Amino acid sequence: MKAIVIDQPGGPASLKLHEKPDLQPAPGMLTIDVAYAGVGYFEVLLSRGEFTSAFPMPLTPGLEV
Repeated sequence: MKAIVIDQPGGPASLKLHEKPDLQPAPGMLTIDVAYAGVGYFEVLLSRGEFTSAFPMPLTPGLEV
């Protein structure tokens, strides 16, 4: 699967496209195929290095699916 990953602070320019292995759902869970996802203000703050104590890098944003 393709995923945006933030490896280091740097603002929106730090959003990089990576190829990652497909996720395997745990029993009782499911996965969804996402064609488009938004990058909201919170992800921009994360890309700037805000909240790193709660969200350590590298991280994959995706709250706006």
